[in-house]
Amino acid sequence: MADKTATMGQSKTPFSLLLSRIQAGEGVSTLDVPEDWLQGRTLFGGLQAVIGLAAMRSIAPKAPLRSLQVTFLAPVPGGIVQARARVLRSGKSATPVERASSMATTRSPSWSACSDFRGLRP
Repeated sequence: MADKTATMGQSKTPFSLLLSRIQAGEGVSTLDVPEDWLQGRTLFGGLQAVIGLAAMRSIAPKAPLRSLQVTFLAPVPGGIVQARARVLRSGKSATPVERASSMATTRSPSWSACSDFRGLRP
């Protein structure tokens, strides 16, 4: 289990430090989450999303992220949290990625290439 870095009256482990500790590659990301990043009995939702995004980004690194929709299904305790992702298909302008893991969330990212809208007018 992660060391508890914050106690009553002290601040949380910095988000930037947590980001630097995420291990990601080949569609898997892992982070040992300290207790000070729990909201009651569950991990803060934004951090859950970031861990999943790291797994997805490791397999779809080139296309810009256009949107990310996250649904939180059940509490995720602290400690070692892992997310897995896989490419469903990859086309010229979009790469749908599916996230599957022990985390009780679902994600629907939209990765897509830039489009040329110069000819369009309102």
